[in-house]
Amino acid sequence: MGKTNTDARLSSHLHYGWWQYVLLAVLSIAIWTAVFDTLAKPAKNEKVGIVFFGDSLDVAALHADLWAVKEDITEQSITLLDISQTFADKEHLGQILMARSYDCDLLILPADYVDPLSAYGFFAPLPDRWKDIPTYTQEQDGQAVAYGLEIYRPGNQNRFSAYCSGEQTYYVFLSKESVNLASLNGNGAPTDDAALKILEYLLEEPYVPTEEN
Repeated sequence: MGKTNTDARLSSHLHYGWWQYVLLAVLSIAIWTAVFDTLAKPAKNEKVGIVFFGDSLDVAALHADLWAVKEDITEQSITLLDISQTFADKEHLGQILMARSYDCDLLILPADYVDPLSAYGFFAPLPDRWKDIPTYTQEQDGQAVAYGLEIYRPGNQNRFSAYCSGEQTYYVFLSKESVNLASLNGNGAPTDDAALKILEYLLEEPYVPTEEN
């Protein structure tokens, strides 16, 4: 029995239009992949990012410590703790920050990287809560504004010093875009304080028991 007109048209369509079905299948896969990635990606207030410029940080040990204590130091639910160590010429650091190449809450920079930067353009001013810790300041509208907090100096005894080495002083800066700083920078909810609590934890001097005589 010969093909009907309908069969002939269907056969011709499949012969010449097969690529449309392949394209439709590929697009469907791409769309579902994008949807899955979006759903699987933690929200901004579910992750804390720390970026360290240099090569003297024990990232694995620091991550293990913070992950173990995160539920003790904050009630905020954190599903991702991203700590990275990176390198960049200090002459290009401003361009890198302007391009927002690093998505983080806390940025830790060596002292000699800081001076060329316009801190006002990239970082949130520090709250007046760390009176006994040296700060990095820049003049803004005729006043000295603190932007960086000393987190490491050779020979100091805070928790962060257990994971950092070297001969340089480092300052930590608060991201303007962070939503995990208890709204100190005007973003996020006051209860989303994970990055702030982690910073305070790292600035603490570890308890060292005295020897009994």
